[in-house]
Amino acid sequence: MAYYSTNITTRSSSTPRTPPLLFFFPTVVAFLFLIFCSSAYGSRVGLSSSQSSSEAEALLKWKATLHNYSNHALRSWKLTSSAIPCKWFGITCNKAGSVVEISLPQVELQGTLDNFTFSSLPNLLSLDLSVNGLTGAIPMHIGCLSKLTHLDLSNNNLSSVLPPLNNLSSLRYLLLYGNEISGSIPLEIGNMKNLIDLDLSQNKLSGQIPHSLANLSNLVSLMLYQNSLVGPIPHSLANISKLEKLWVNDNQLSGPVPLEIGNMENLIDLALSQNNLSGQIPHSLANLSKLVYIHLFENQFSGHVPQDFGRHASIVTIQLADNLLSGILPQQICQGRLLERFNVETNSLLGPIPDLRNCTSLRRVRLEKNLLVGNISDSFGVHPHLYYIDVSNNRLSGELSSNWGECKNLSTLKISGNNVGGKIPPEIGQLTRLGILELSFNKLVGEIPKELGSLSALLQLNLNGNQISGNIPIEISQLINLELLDLSANRLTGSIPAQLGQCSQLFSLNLSRNSLNGSIPSQIGDLASLQAQLDLSHNSFSGQIPP
Repeated sequence: MAYYSTNITTRSSSTPRTPPLLFFFPTVVAFLFLIFCSSAYGSRVGLSSSQSSSEAEALLKWKATLHNYSNHALRSWKLTSSAIPCKWFGITCNKAGSVVEISLPQVELQGTLDNFTFSSLPNLLSLDLSVNGLTGAIPMHIGCLSKLTHLDLSNNNLSSVLPPLNNLSSLRYLLLYGNEISGSIPLEIGNMKNLIDLDLSQNKLSGQIPHSLANLSNLVSLMLYQNSLVGPIPHSLANISKLEKLWVNDNQLSGPVPLEIGNMENLIDLALSQNNLSGQIPHSLANLSKLVYIHLFENQFSGHVPQDFGRHASIVTIQLADNLLSGILPQQICQGRLLERFNVETNSLLGPIPDLRNCTSLRRVRLEKNLLVGNISDSFGVHPHLYYIDVSNNRLSGELSSNWGECKNLSTLKISGNNVGGKIPPEIGQLTRLGILELSFNKLVGEIPKELGSLSALLQLNLNGNQISGNIPIEISQLINLELLDLSANRLTGSIPAQLGQCSQLFSLNLSRNSLNGSIPSQIGDLASLQAQLDLSHNSFSGQIPP
């Protein structure tokens, strides 16, 4: 599809002229639609009984072309003496007996739309064939449905390019996601001024996002994610003042984010992630007072995160991971105290973690692989809803607080690769939902708390690379679901508890580089699941190696 410059007045005289016939192409298409659609049902505008009969015939003709025409959902589709389809499954009629709605989602239809005589259904308002097995192209004659307000063909296997749809001037909902539609987004969609919801996501669309979409002044939701769209995000999209949801993630978009997006005062959900966008995160995004979700991860954004980012009370999700961001994180990131998901992993962020002690709304936090510093206890408190936190591979210091034991929903706690010292708080043993505990490569001292044996859901326990001393607690053997145990590179002494053989799910066991002694328990040899790793090297064991 060719794209015409919006700056027509600046074209030089040397610019090749578009062939005159192309200017008339949309008019020609519209004229052909008019002839086709009017000829198909123009002679049947009279009696409602005649119209109902033609509607029934059109539906039965399409049913006969389906691969599974005997589908249970369509058993009621039979020609009777009245020939009125209003009592058929999935069919709704108006008072005059004309079909106004076809609703057949998730009924395992298989076939094409090629033989669906849309022109025989002039009063159709809603067509829902979503979540079926329809294949082939969307027919051009679907444009005959001039009264249609709702079109849902999502989650099928439809392919080819989009036909001209501008004749569907009444359409409010256009849902075509989850198909295999290719080609570019037709410029003519910008003429469908009544559209509220446009979803073309999860297809194979290519080319650029057309500027003409900015004409959709009533649009509330624009979903174009998971395609192969390229080029910049059009500045003109900011003109869609009613837009609440903009998802263009998982494409190949490039260039900076337009500053004008900060003027979209009704925006609630912004997803630009998994593209090739670059430049700085616009400060204007902090002006979006209604913004609840912002997803910018997996791009090439650089520079600092705007310091007034997250100051509005509405923000719930901030996803900035896997970029090239630097500088200090905004210290008032949870000022509204509604923040639930905070992810800035794999950047080059400096300075302290924002004070999140009063951010009790937190559910998921990922700050790993940065250059963050400061006392970890100054940043976190009691978070009753928190289930996942990873602050690994930073430069954090301080000691682990007993408050972690009050975060009752924690399933993953990762603080590896920092400079955290002190002892492991025994209160961590209260986390009955904890599945992963990683505290490796820190400066932890003292003994392994026997209370860790109460972590009945624990799958992975990594304490390696610290200065932990004392014996391996017998209570560790109570961790019957444990799959990975790594206590290597510490200062552990004593013998390996024979009861460790009760951890029948162990897949990897590493006790190397300690000062363990005595004989290796024969029960270790009974661990049939121990397939990935068994490393007991660099200790002071004696006796024979168990068979």
